[in-house]
Amino acid sequence: MKTITLSETELSLLSQWQPLFDLFSDRGYQSEEDICIKELDPLLQRLNANKWLEVLILEKGVLGSFYSIFLSTDKKTSGQINGIQISLSTLAPFAVIGLSRIHLSNESIAYSLLDYNELSNPQNMNCKISKIVKECLRSTCYKLVEPYQVNSKLPGGLKPIDYCKAKKPWDKLFHILFQSTD
Repeated sequence: MKTITLSETELSLLSQWQPLFDLFSDRGYQSEEDICIKELDPLLQRLNANKWLEVLILEKGVLGSFYSIFLSTDKKTSGQINGIQISLSTLAPFAVIGLSRIHLSNESIAYSLLDYNELSNPQNMNCKISKIVKECLRSTCYKLVEPYQVNSKLPGGLKPIDYCKAKKPWDKLFHILFQSTD
């Protein structure tokens, strides 16, 4: 896979939480809401169609510039659950994947969103869940990218407009694709 090449202007737009609509396969999107309704919500429906798969939405583009979805074959209702997490930017058609876990109780859920050092190379993930994720993504304009592709340093002075739930410094493409807010 190639390195993601974006101009300094495009990086600046991303850092200001501005989607790069032209990267979404000329589908005529005009807002993040369009992207969510026409790309990400149907993806969730396709994932949920697999009844053996537990699909939990951790972030849905409300407090972050991304969707984050936890997937597991474990259907238990409490305790630690291991699975896979996928994050999909609402600013550009890029997704990342990694191993993850959540903790469930009767009254709460505890989890952390993927940090850069937790990303996995999608080419090396061949479990049943990752195969379904890859298959479902084919019907979207999203590309499941390798960690090195979102590791490029931002030009001097460029940083996310909002904080990231990832560890500092927030100086990589990863950090402007996956921003959070209060």
